[in-house]
Amino acid sequence: MTLMFENIVEGEQYIDLQNEYRAYDADFLYKMLADDTTMMWLGGTNDADYRYFFDSIKEANIGEFMQVYDLIEEGSYEEATALNNSIVPEQDVFLNLKTVLGIYLATWCNEKYTFSTSEYETLFAIANQTPYEGGDAVYTARIMIGFEPDEHGVAYRLHKYDKVEEKEELILYPNPASNEVTIEFTNDAFENVNALLQVYSITGKLIYQTSFNTNNSFKVLSVDMLKNGVYIYHISLSNGIDKSGKLVILKE
Repeated sequence: MTLMFENIVEGEQYIDLQNEYRAYDADFLYKMLADDTTMMWLGGTNDADYRYFFDSIKEANIGEFMQVYDLIEEGSYEEATALNNSIVPEQDVFLNLKTVLGIYLATWCNEKYTFSTSEYETLFAIANQTPYEGGDAVYTARIMIGFEPDEHGVAYRLHKYDKVEEKEELILYPNPASNEVTIEFTNDAFENVNALLQVYSITGKLIYQTSFNTNNSFKVLSVDMLKNGVYIYHISLSNGIDKSGKLVILKE
């Protein structure tokens, strides 16, 4: 961690990076320290530097948006909206994030899963950027509108030739779901394969995961523990096939 901190705060390579990449590095270290604050109190020679870095970033955009994420996770949508609206973006990546979170709070957080023309066009413009330059908001925008970058020729994107085949071979339904979902496997390549289902909140927090074996042509899994809302699911299989998508939970 000492080497990482020195590279981010003092290293010449870090100073020479574009603003966006410097923000990514600072964001990574800040989240690491936030997850384990004891790392700043180990009695080492750099502890004071770590604490100064953490406190300064906490008051900057990175820390502000983490507070917005925390409020969303708590279900405090009005407070999250007020805080998000008050943030003054320091860089384009943060302007994208403020914009996408604003639409997310106004729609999905209020169980509105359709967008106005203006909202859709705004999300599409951000989804069509490269994540390296547009930031994490690009991924969120893509999930919200079902944007497939391979279909739009996004720059710096390697084409996944087997994407269509994956969609045909691995299906999750119903979606929206209430209490359970079925994962269907449509050919022999999935027989007796180990699988991992992970469900994330829209802010990227892991909410639920379960492992299973594809010993049948389908697997029924309970999602009764999930609240109403929109999630991202990821299915990883030991035969090398992965699938991600949006999962909507709607309970009566």
